[in-house]
Amino acid sequence: QEEAEVMNIIEKQKSICYGLKFTEIKESQQKHIFEFVRKEQKRLMDMYKKQS
Repeated sequence: QEEAEVMNIIEKQKSICYGLKFTEIKESQQKHIFEFVRKEQKRLMDMYKKQS
């Protein structure tokens, strides 16, 4: 079972972002999360470049 603790909370306008630190996580789940974050970072960078 995966376990995480909330490390920080950032509130901006209509959204809240939670920073988590995983204390117990399977390697396969960790890879899945890293891949998701990489895809989202790329998507956001592409959006930024289109607006510039």
